[in-house]
Amino acid sequence: KRALDKGMTVIFCTGETLDERKANNTMEVNIAQLEALKKEIGESKKLWENVVIAYEPVWSIGTGVVATPEQAEEVHVGLRKWFAEKVCAEGAQH
Repeated sequence: KRALDKGMTVIFCTGETLDERKANNTMEVNIAQLEALKKEIGESKKLWENVVIAYEPVWSIGTGVVATPEQAEEVHVGLRKWFAEKVCAEGAQH
């Protein structure tokens, strides 16, 4: 929040562990992370304009296993839907 208050751009990474993915909790985990961010920074569109949301599945970091385009797209669709409903429909298009 401090970085946003100073006008900086923040890259906020979301992602799930392999166990969370195997338990079919991918979207729930990623959305919970976004909800935590929203709780921290509120609903100010001015602050949200400086937030970049990046999906990076934890299970793929340093493992050599890469998310398929379909897996990434599934999460991106869910994150955009959440953003459109909870923050800004226009911003969800970027």
